[in-house]
Amino acid sequence: MLDRLLTLRAVARLLAVTRATLREWLARGDFPPPVILHDGVRRWRTSAVTAWLSALSRPRKVNLPPLAEEILQVLREAEGQWMVGGEVAAQIGGDADNASGHWIKCVRLLREEGHIETHNRRGMRLQPTTDGLDIG
Repeated sequence: MLDRLLTLRAVARLLAVTRATLREWLARGDFPPPVILHDGVRRWRTSAVTAWLSALSRPRKVNLPPLAEEILQVLREAEGQWMVGGEVAAQIGGDADNASGHWIKCVRLLREEGHIETHNRRGMRLQPTTDGLDIG
């Protein structure tokens, strides 16, 4: 059976994203490349898009920087309580500076990976689902 071929517009509509977002993903290599047909016409196989979506939902092993691991450890010990960055940094001790670029990148990574949630007034806390993730 032949795989259905989708246009850029159809893929964007299927994923509920803009065509510009889809182009960004393609430029970064974050999305499967298209099949190039006659005269440079680009189409995506339905199976490739489906496989990409399935891969997104699989748990993945995340290699976190040491500072991010330390932040997670402090938040685990807080048992779901909100903590501001200064409190977390104080518990880590040493050179931990919640205003540094490295700190901000680590917090962003933890948030994007779904380990923590952040709030502009409350601070941060561990996501309840983090306990089951394979991290390290």
